Amino acid sequence: MKYLPLIMRNLLGNRRRTALVTSIAISIFIFAALMSLPSIVNRIMADRAASLRLISTSSASFFYPLPSEYGRRIAAMPHVDAVSGSKLFFSTYRDPRDPVGGLAVDPEAIEEVWPGA
Repeated sequence: MKYLPLIMRNLLGNRRRTALVTSIAISIFIFAALMSLPSIVNRIMADRAASLRLISTSSASFFYPLPSEYGRRIAAMPHVDAVSGSKLFFSTYRDPRDPVGGLAVDPEAIEEVWPGA
């Protein structure tokens, strides 16, 4: 902390040099962040690609459920081991300002679809 006044005086002494060094540092940071983005996405997608699950939703929105008849049709297809429906809903706890999200699932089939859940 004893060098802080010296650092501040030198930083504020030549504003052009400070702006140049700051812009170079920001540019290097942005470049490094953008170069690491594809590897992060590849790592996330590798986990998802190893899964043999298919999640289907309504074309209108994630919150609209598919008809239950679709579940029976999908279960009747070859190579389908299990089908589990789910419904995402939001409610409140004690006060309207305390939102709570919930997910209702089929308890019999969820263990087959998501083991260890």
